[in-house]
Amino acid sequence: MRVLLTLGRLAKGLELARSLHRAGHTVIIAEPFKWHLSKPSNAIQTSHRVTAPNHDLERFLRDLLAIVDQEAIDLVIPVSEEALYTCRLAPLLPDHVRVFGPDFDQMARLHDKLGFARLCHSLGLPAPETYPADTREARKLADRTDHVIKPIHGCSGIGVHLRERGDAFKPDEDVPVNLLQERIHGREISSFSVVRNGKVQVTSLYEGDVYLGTVSVRFKRVSNMPAVEDWIARFVAAEAYSGFISFDFIVTQDGTPYAIECNPRLTSGVHMIHPQDLATMVIDRKSTR
Repeated sequence: MRVLLTLGRLAKGLELARSLHRAGHTVIIAEPFKWHLSKPSNAIQTSHRVTAPNHDLERFLRDLLAIVDQEAIDLVIPVSEEALYTCRLAPLLPDHVRVFGPDFDQMARLHDKLGFARLCHSLGLPAPETYPADTREARKLADRTDHVIKPIHGCSGIGVHLRERGDAFKPDEDVPVNLLQERIHGREISSFSVVRNGKVQVTSLYEGDVYLGTVSVRFKRVSNMPAVEDWIARFVAAEAYSGFISFDFIVTQDGTPYAIECNPRLTSGVHMIHPQDLATMVIDRKSTR
């Protein structure tokens, strides 16, 4: 199979490319940067430079369509934050070509941190109390408990602020683009799963042991956390999800996992999946839409 990965500069993308190459598939890269981490790898047949989607989405999609045609691509796999843009490609593709992962509507819902918290509550799954930062409910929550202020749409820990109970809002914090979330104290656990038709195929659980601000830059595997795995299984079943999906949890002392955000894409947990297993689960036609 001929596979197009829509980012090449991150280690998780190279991990996926190597897995697919070892399984006998041809890997093509689309990347806005001329030089990137995956380009010198012998796991890559060729790399195409494309428009950055946050600069010009329509041109980015046209670039990808041209590569699909030129390279006779069978499967398109988003790698990181560009997944929110790449999923828009699905309706434009020939019938025999698929994008691995959810459609745009589902991707956008799960990428929205406020909407995700509300969805968890509607499913009866533990998640922190969460409100738009510019509401009366948010101010009441801030007055009675430790809390977190962060963008409703954000990544990489940008704009995340940890606050104590009763702290005054700083300028530009209580604005519509932010949410205010109850701060749960406990063990920070992350997950990465490959899911097919609402059923988990594999999950890796891990936690950070070196941090840069609020973002972990080194991880270690964790195991024997059935409550976390059950939470994931219940969520993806309710969403009838297919593709990569990742969650960040706070696990309290009594073992209850509270999901603080969802990343419907590849994350660093991919490094803890056996390469042969990863390629098999991704390439199976039934795991794509």
